[in-house]
Amino acid sequence: MLPKEIKTKLNEQREKRRHHMARIYAISAKYAPDIEPTEMFPVSDQWQSVRDIPGAQSRCIHRDEISTIHLVKISQAGVLREHTHKRAGQYVQVLTGLLRARKDSTVRVLRRGDWMWIDAGVPHRMSWGDDTEVLVTFSKATRLEAF
Repeated sequence: MLPKEIKTKLNEQREKRRHHMARIYAISAKYAPDIEPTEMFPVSDQWQSVRDIPGAQSRCIHRDEISTIHLVKISQAGVLREHTHKRAGQYVQVLTGLLRARKDSTVRVLRRGDWMWIDAGVPHRMSWGDDTEVLVTFSKATRLEAF
């Protein structure tokens, strides 16, 4: 049995993560496909090319101590090789276009409005069609169950 102060600390961390996940959902709703880019409030106005993804540009739209959220625009079809994120879980939501994601030998086709969570340390790969936009969140909370 855990001491009371450790239980209290764990409950505080869980509540903070729940609140954080609610913020992620609110931000993703804000960037839903029906909202025009001019209504967005980016953390950075600078679009940067994305390493390993030809034709992709990314802009950071939210950053705090727990997560970083990027809006990613991909102009040409492509594939991102299998990889893992050792210290961060990844939330991906498709805003426009089509994304195929494979994790744990399961392939999912994500279309506008679809999303998926990838726990830290889980190998995954993605492919997409032309003119795809995704909202990508990297969260230090490594498992969805933590929320």
